[in-house]
Amino acid sequence: MIDGKNLLFISSRQRIAISLLLGALLAACIVALAIAFHRSASSELIQSLTDLLKLLLTSTGVWGLIVLYASANSHERIEKETEAFLKKDVVRALQRVTSPHRSPRKPKVRLSLLHAWANVGIYEAHVAENRYAVAWCRLNVNQISTVFMLPGKYADRFEEVYDATLKGFSSDNVTAKSFGLQTHDLSGLLKKPERFLEIFVKRSLASDFLFDAAARTALANSLAGDLYSFINETTRAETGHTL
Repeated sequence: MIDGKNLLFISSRQRIAISLLLGALLAACIVALAIAFHRSASSELIQSLTDLLKLLLTSTGVWGLIVLYASANSHERIEKETEAFLKKDVVRALQRVTSPHRSPRKPKVRLSLLHAWANVGIYEAHVAENRYAVAWCRLNVNQISTVFMLPGKYADRFEEVYDATLKGFSSDNVTAKSFGLQTHDLSGLLKKPERFLEIFVKRSLASDFLFDAAARTALANSLAGDLYSFINETTRAETGHTL
């Protein structure tokens, strides 16, 4: 019996060849059955051709499902959906998480995509004119790793400053750990290298995560919420007030 996962590696050329072969056999069987009826062939021959036609129709239907499965789970589709999640789903969630909190009396919060390529997305958070956080995400189908890059001056007391966010991770059974102070230029995206406090978070995902709209939305909202929570606590440390 064929393992379903092996169907992911059927090439487009092979799919086309098999589809053409099934189509040709199906057409030939229909023509043969029509000729048999026209020439009043024996009932045994007509029955045999009818059974063969049923078998070919069933095979064609099954093959159609196989092609759909292979196409939906191809490397190209996985890459496309990964890019869509990083560039669209997360960005929409970032936009949603800030909109209810906008007020003329409070500093403007801007959460946006800084850069994305392959399976990595980098997002930044600004409050007024200051960058308060950067999130670096790498999505590998059923696992997402996120490094939150926060102001380095809070490295010595990060557990106190970011207590609520870290407790939120713990309550969700998500492990977060500090990588301490690290210097980054974010692949040349910053004018000069900066030192950030790194908080590393890793989540495991279902194997069909990329094809589950509800799961994608939930994760995007979680990432946006995490980033907003970090900048909220940074704002409180800087000004004594929350957003």
